[in-house]
Amino acid sequence: MKIGYIIGTYPLVTTTFIDREVQGLRERGMDIAILSIRPAPPEVEQMEEYRAVRQATTYLLPVKWGKFAAAHLYFAVLHALTYWRLFAYLITRPHPGLRHRFKTALHFIEGVYAAYVLRDAGCDRFHAHFADRAATVALCVSRLLGKPYSLTAHANDLYAGPVLLFEKFKNAQFAVTVSQFNKEYILKNHPTLDAERIVVLHPWVNLDEFQPPATRPQNRRFSILSVARLVEKKGHRYLIEACRLLRARGLHIECWIVGGGPLENELRQVINAEGMADCVRLVGPQSKPEVLRRLAAADAFVLASVIAKDGDRDGMPVALAEAMAMQVPVISTNVVGIGELVQDGAGRLVPPQDPDALAHAIQTVYAMDHAARAEMGRRGRAIVAAGFDVDSGIDRLAELFRGLGSVATTIPVRTSFIVWGPPSHGPRSQVLARELGIESLHFVQAGAQRGILSAPFRYIYQAVETLRRLWRERPQVVFVQSPPSLAVLTVYLYCRMAGARYLIDAHSAALLQRVWMSPRWLHRLLLRSAITTMVTNEHFQAQVEADGGHAFLLPDVPSDFGVAANLTPYPSPVGAGSPRPSYAHQATAQGGETPPLQKRGVRQPYIAVVNTFQADEPLDEILAATRDLPEIEFYVTGKKQNARADVLALAPANVHFTDFLADEAYYALLSQADAVMCLTTRDHTMQRGACEALSLAKPIITSDTDVLKTYFDRGTVHVANRSENIRQAILQIRADLACYQREIVELREDRRREFQQKKRALIRLTPYPLNPPPPSPVSHALKGSIPRPPLLLATPLRAWLTGEGGGGRERGVRRRGQHRCQRPVPISSWWVCRGQEPR
Repeated sequence: MKIGYIIGTYPLVTTTFIDREVQGLRERGMDIAILSIRPAPPEVEQMEEYRAVRQATTYLLPVKWGKFAAAHLYFAVLHALTYWRLFAYLITRPHPGLRHRFKTALHFIEGVYAAYVLRDAGCDRFHAHFADRAATVALCVSRLLGKPYSLTAHANDLYAGPVLLFEKFKNAQFAVTVSQFNKEYILKNHPTLDAERIVVLHPWVNLDEFQPPATRPQNRRFSILSVARLVEKKGHRYLIEACRLLRARGLHIECWIVGGGPLENELRQVINAEGMADCVRLVGPQSKPEVLRRLAAADAFVLASVIAKDGDRDGMPVALAEAMAMQVPVISTNVVGIGELVQDGAGRLVPPQDPDALAHAIQTVYAMDHAARAEMGRRGRAIVAAGFDVDSGIDRLAELFRGLGSVATTIPVRTSFIVWGPPSHGPRSQVLARELGIESLHFVQAGAQRGILSAPFRYIYQAVETLRRLWRERPQVVFVQSPPSLAVLTVYLYCRMAGARYLIDAHSAALLQRVWMSPRWLHRLLLRSAITTMVTNEHFQAQVEADGGHAFLLPDVPSDFGVAANLTPYPSPVGAGSPRPSYAHQATAQGGETPPLQKRGVRQPYIAVVNTFQADEPLDEILAATRDLPEIEFYVTGKKQNARADVLALAPANVHFTDFLADEAYYALLSQADAVMCLTTRDHTMQRGACEALSLAKPIITSDTDVLKTYFDRGTVHVANRSENIRQAILQIRADLACYQREIVELREDRRREFQQKKRALIRLTPYPLNPPPPSPVSHALKGSIPRPPLLLATPLRAWLTGEGGGGRERGVRRRGQHRCQRPVPISSWWVCRGQEPR
């Protein structure tokens, strides 16, 4: 595997951690090509130890203008669509100000140039160090060359005026950061990012290089060492003040500050003004051997980190870890993630910007005897060996690069999900889209008219509208729900035209009803052309494979109602004392009838019956069973207009028909129930209502089919669809409710773990890149494959297909577009439009 490393400036004296990373990856058989945007500074160019590194690094600047012009001409003409879409994407994202937007435009220009330089390098993927300019360039290279990228975020890039941080993390296949504090900060500010794709890898230290001396020299004065750039966040001013306080107390100390930076002259003036020139010395940048020599002679290592005025701060200072590896007692401040490194017994932590506390901590170490200092040093080295060792850290990074890590939790290419119908037809699709990080979910509808005569017109409209949306977004992967099979055919046609690929989410009807499998030759063609067809059980898996397709067994996806609807699931048994959302309030708010049970203000046991008044539901048998259980209330969901008149008229008094429920009321109904009943007469269907109950940890009563018995193997009573069996099941679950509740909680956790494994396997079926960026119409014209398109570009048809021109652009679900169901259905939520389909 060849990895292209993209770094802002390399090498630097302060980038020894990148040196170790690159060396370790090469030792593990990876080919690393380094591209530095800026050349190394003059002081590094004069160091002989960096000569080989500089010679092996490709530098983007200074610009070679001939190659620069060729780069932009190449992508702007031959890959015009990708080029201009990328530019528009970067420029139109939120920026702190106009100056930052201008810088993004410059970084885009550099990114195009970098992509041209790297296009023949043979890199399989790219990795950026720092989520700043380098990450923007890496994002551009990734999009233009169709290769994945990842990044490592440190500190300055996160805290000091970050730009496009969300976009960089969202588009990266995975991101590494150096502390748990950093990860929590990223997720706090961008909660929609996938936490599993952000991996904490502490800065690593090669313990073989940092070998502590057998004995330390007996210094005439207590020797303090600080290795850090001379910038505000390193807090050198407070260290100098602490040294002044210590000398005033009569302590014999000396302080050596290693490093260069913009504050050097200012700090020298402070030292001279305080009369500390004989005590505190700035020695400038030093080579690695010189730093090791100074660490071996130091009595304490001090880093007085602070949060700078611009928000910049340390993430996880490598210099601290190196000092601990050399068994030097360390003293620092409790800023950001430093506490993850400097633990109790291995050093001292003090508040930032507090020279008195810093002086007291140094004096504490000063007062220790040599044995106590040595013990503190040994503890520090043990901490580094346990969590900061270079071998274990680089092994983990190599696993991530090879795709063996657990971060590939979303599909890292442009992806869309197509559902023909209202949002209530696609609850599984909505959760699947959210879990896989699919960019847009489209519910394509054509009005409420039903019947044979209107069907052709409805399907024609949906097909054209689907093609328009897909052609506008140009996804590289398309998920499509089936039935209807015509939706799959439409997606198939798009993929043939755009060079994309598709996956089928096959619901039971798609493989049970002949109308969706005819003609057979077309059915087989669509199955064989798909990457895979997701099915809910082994029966359908065998059926798809018999037709020559690839089947992926995905029984169902976790609903996570509480997360989606901002509700708290209530798995605790009735009477446990925990508050519950008021179903009566929810029902009244949406105009429904308040249940008699709630009118009386009495909390009686009740069963929620998930029902749609379809022919495959044994509702008559359920109602017969309820007549013998008057002490239990039953709430039956579903749009009442679909029910038979005799069912509504003859239902016993303890049965309440809720009519169609919006999401909040539906979740509240299930969360208050003692158990949830979902029955079917079909042998091979997966009950969505049962999965919804499972997500809320509610005991389930469902049919005794093989599919349901296999998936719901605990916390569930399986019954034959006869009234007496149903009655006995209700009594059984009521008699041992606490036991069933414990079992259903265990089952929920097991099924969630299984789903995460299934999800990663599904993502591996869609390798990145699937294909090179789709060529623009101009590149087709240059190759002679289609006529030149200037006239087409000016037609209303072109504007309609692309969404350009008047009338505005109708965007996908994640993009806040309006759908024919009157309100948007964001993937991050679970909204269902009122009055569309029954529960």
